[in-house]
Amino acid sequence: MKLLNYIFALLLFLCTSVCANTEIRHFRLDDADSDLYPTQEIQALVAKKLTASKLLAGPYEKTEIESIYAVESKKYDSKYKEKWYQLSNIQPGCSYELRISYAASMPSNFEITLYTVSQVARIFNIIQDKATMDAQESKQQGRKIIMYAKVTSSYVGISHIPGMEDQAVPYILVLEKHVLGLPVQALKLVGVLVIVIAISLLVVTPRILAKIDNVLAESPPYKEE
Repeated sequence: MKLLNYIFALLLFLCTSVCANTEIRHFRLDDADSDLYPTQEIQALVAKKLTASKLLAGPYEKTEIESIYAVESKKYDSKYKEKWYQLSNIQPGCSYELRISYAASMPSNFEITLYTVSQVARIFNIIQDKATMDAQESKQQGRKIIMYAKVTSSYVGISHIPGMEDQAVPYILVLEKHVLGLPVQALKLVGVLVIVIAISLLVVTPRILAKIDNVLAESPPYKEE
């Protein structure tokens, strides 16, 4: 089965857009949310707790091929059933999306849950001293916003193959900023198309029309018999 998982992962890497399902989570941060500005002390404690979390930085970054086990699996501990990611270079007031692509042959439902650093601290019962939790002071000091995303997977469907819920599901997670409602990577394609169209209209088309005019000018006039 390990070989089968490697094959799924390779197919996902080579043709993600063709043979993969996608789960998307859009989000936009409110600058007025005090939870976005914890102290450095709390950030350090949370980072220490989630040492296995991987970093994704805006405006665009994606992971390598990851693997996760379904929450229904009784064969693996909870640490194998959830993946944590630290999201950095996130700007309030801007739109982002987290996008998971995974093999369509693996019947799964993915869930992406977003947390602020302060919310993660509360989840893991990290002590927060109110005397050091002055969010407004942290904001004025220009501290960068850090978010966390937790990814879980649920097995769906019915299979004649026993133990499918215990099989690892390969996936790729992408963090991408949106500008004018478009992903930043799509803007590059739009820019290329604009350049190509501009060159066609300003250079190629006039030359073609000029050649057509020259051919018509050199052609003998049509005479009726």
